[in-house]
Amino acid sequence: MNETIFIEPKGELGLTGSKAITIALDGRIQADLNWSKSIEAARSSMEQGFRLFWKLDLGLFSHLSMSLSNKAQYLSLGLSLEHFRETIWTEFGDHSIGVCYYRGNADFSDQLRCDAEQEDNFRAWLKEVFPDEKVDYKKSRSLRPIYCRDICADYLALLSTQLSDSIPSYLMLDISQIESPLLQAQLISKERYDHFHLAIKGCQWPFHGMIWKEDRLETASLDAQVSLGICLPSIKLRHPSSYEGLEGAMNKLLEQKIPFRVIPESSLATEWDGLDDLIYVPAGLTVQGKRQLQGFAAAGGTAISTTTKGPNRPNGLNGQDSLIH
Repeated sequence: MNETIFIEPKGELGLTGSKAITIALDGRIQADLNWSKSIEAARSSMEQGFRLFWKLDLGLFSHLSMSLSNKAQYLSLGLSLEHFRETIWTEFGDHSIGVCYYRGNADFSDQLRCDAEQEDNFRAWLKEVFPDEKVDYKKSRSLRPIYCRDICADYLALLSTQLSDSIPSYLMLDISQIESPLLQAQLISKERYDHFHLAIKGCQWPFHGMIWKEDRLETASLDAQVSLGICLPSIKLRHPSSYEGLEGAMNKLLEQKIPFRVIPESSLATEWDGLDDLIYVPAGLTVQGKRQLQGFAAAGGTAISTTTKGPNRPNGLNGQDSLIH
C-alpha cells in the first residue's frame, strides 16, 4: 500500500491534513538570498506539526543565462546551496524531509543553451560512443537526450557537493511527455542519479520508488504481482546495439498490459526478488552483469535474450541465451 510522504498544498501554507509542507526558496543567480518570509512560514508550519520539504529554485536548467561550463555561474549556484546549508538546514534540519533543487522534465535536451561549445562537446561525446565508426551527426541526434542527461546529472552531482551528505537531496523528474518507454527508463536510471532521491512522474510501468503526482509524493513498494523484469544496460554502455530489442519488448509488454519492472544492471541482485523472468540484451551486459544473470538463472530464474526468438513470449522472446547457461 502506498504511503504518502508529503502533500504539496496548492493554496496557503499550513493546509490541514498534510504530513509535510513545501517551502519555496529562490536560489537563482539574480536572487538576493533573503529568505526571511520563507523562514517565517517554515517556523509557523513547524509549530503546527508539519515536517518541511524545501524546494530550492536554482533556475536549472532552462533559466541559466550561461553554459554549464561557466565557472562564475557554478560558483554563484554553489553559494545558494551553501547558504541553504548554513542557514536553513542548521535551524530546520531536524524537522525537514530534504531539499529538491530540480523539478521538471527529465529530458534536458530542450533546456540547455545550444551554442557552438555545446555542439562541439556533443560531437566529441558521439565519437566516444562510436569510436570505430563514421558518425552521422544528423542520424545520431536521437542520442542527444542521453548526452544531455549525462552532462546535467554530472552538474547536479557537482552542485550537491556544496551540501552535507546528511542532507537528503531530491530530483523530481517528469517523463510523462516522453513516448518511448526505453528513453524513459534511460533518463531516470538510478545508476545515473546515485547521489539523489528520485521522484518520478508519468512512468508507464510499475515504478519501484517515489512517485510524483500532481500534489503529492508517494512511495511505491515492490509489486508482488510483477514477475517479469527488464535489465537496463549500464550507463557506461551507450551504443545503440547495447539496447537492441528492448524498445520493441517494452512496447509489446505495455500493449499486452503485462506488468514489468525495469532494473539497472548495477541493481539486479538487490531488486530481482519475486521475478521469474529477466529480459536482457546480450550486447548490453558487462562482465559483472553477466555474472549476476548467471546467479539469477542458478536460483531458478529464466534469463530471456532479446535476440532469441520464439512464439510464446511477448515480442517473440523465448528461452535462455547460451551466454547465460
